[in-house]
Amino acid sequence: MKMGFEKQRVGAWRRAWISFWIATGVAGISPVLWGEAATLPEDPGKFHIFLLMGQSNMEGGQSVDGEMDTESDPRILKLNASGWAVAKDPITNNYSEAVGPGFQFAKELIAEDPDITVGLIPLAVGGTPIAFWSKPGMQYQTVLYYANRARQDGTLKGILWHQGEADTGSSVLADSYDRKLMRLIDNLRLDLQDAYLPFLVGGITTDAELIKKNQLRKRVWDRQKWVGSTFFRAAYVSSVDIPYIEDDPIHFSSEGQRQMGQRYAREYLRLEGHWTAKGKQWLDAEAIDNGDGWKYHPELGIYHDAHWPILKHAQLGWLQVDIDPDHVIRLDSPFIGKFRITQNDGFENAIYIFTENTEDPDNPTYGIPYYVSLLREPGDALAFYDHSINAYLDRLPGMTVVQDAWDLNSLVEAEFYQTQVAAQELRNQIAAVDSDSFYWSNMRRLVDEVVYHRNYTNTIGWEGYHFARQNAIPFRQFWMDKFFERLFFIDDYVVQAQHEFQAATDVLLTR
Repeated sequence: MKMGFEKQRVGAWRRAWISFWIATGVAGISPVLWGEAATLPEDPGKFHIFLLMGQSNMEGGQSVDGEMDTESDPRILKLNASGWAVAKDPITNNYSEAVGPGFQFAKELIAEDPDITVGLIPLAVGGTPIAFWSKPGMQYQTVLYYANRARQDGTLKGILWHQGEADTGSSVLADSYDRKLMRLIDNLRLDLQDAYLPFLVGGITTDAELIKKNQLRKRVWDRQKWVGSTFFRAAYVSSVDIPYIEDDPIHFSSEGQRQMGQRYAREYLRLEGHWTAKGKQWLDAEAIDNGDGWKYHPELGIYHDAHWPILKHAQLGWLQVDIDPDHVIRLDSPFIGKFRITQNDGFENAIYIFTENTEDPDNPTYGIPYYVSLLREPGDALAFYDHSINAYLDRLPGMTVVQDAWDLNSLVEAEFYQTQVAAQELRNQIAAVDSDSFYWSNMRRLVDEVVYHRNYTNTIGWEGYHFARQNAIPFRQFWMDKFFERLFFIDDYVVQAQHEFQAATDVLLTR
């Protein structure tokens, strides 16, 4: 058993050296061996390039239990030693036969936007631990080389990551996996000067017998889910119910790899706001134009305007919305937290409301979902926004429904407090710049939060002003003076946060 492991490890390092050799331009291999030469888009913004990183499940060399996908598309390219070529399986340069998730991922993106060209850069090396990819190692430098090379031809749009099995051998490796993965993401973004670069974390196979034999697999899997679902501009790609090879449950089957490619694409599109934009198109088509810049959906009780994806609900107040391809609407409320509204496939004209389980993205429901019928007419006691939302709110402790200008004043105060919290967290991050808890990505997130709360406060304040004027609320001017005072302080926080972030970034880049 030990001999087999040593052989696999040597093979992995040898493939890494070949990858580095190709990346540095030493290899001058004929294009004939690497596929049909490609034509790049004239507009670099239409050439979307992705790095494929990780170990064997990203390579796909162990996943050929069916036919490879050999039908090419001139809009899907891969980078070889000789340059860009029209892609088909295998995407990896390490095997002559392989099925990974990359090709199907690209096909899904092309289907959603036929005007783009997708470029895939295969970097995965089977059998490698996460330490193999860490800064300042050779493979890390290879990734930077490819990323910068990609920017000469097109736009680097994201990183697909599938790795973890090699870190299930000891509790020390498994328990430190999340910190190492966040550090890798953060280092790449800082060195590439792109805090928003999407990073998609694929889950390892979930065979119950494997987990039973080795509980460290569960630890790594849990950490993959946590990083993917909580780290700034990252996403977790679920591997639950993905088929794997019958006698090799560590590796996905060919069909499983294609399903993972679909899931990578869905999570990327969600992270980029694609489905949320589609949701706005749907709302626009169904909503009534109020003539004052707002549109109103009579069934859902949703008002929306140019501030989308921030919207106003008839009962829930101001929310930030996020939608996925299964028409699950995630709503983020400053008072309720994260919850979902989803349509169940088994019941037409039905919606379920439930608090989101942020601890485990594979099991999103928390508590008992609240069933809502959409067949009720507005005004009916059981209509969705007239009754059911209120019934849902009754189950939530401490929820305040906005009824007058003073409630709006409470919202302004709450947003002012949230701005202070985000600004203080940013200062804490800067103060901890030399510690293990410091992440450049989190600094960018906190700056964005300060700006978000500023815009939120401004919108609420003006709504309160118009409400007070229309309803002849006493002390209207006093209330507005207080609002403007709060907005002035928040604007100061915004400028200060942006300055502090840039100053810290300049220091980091000199190291």
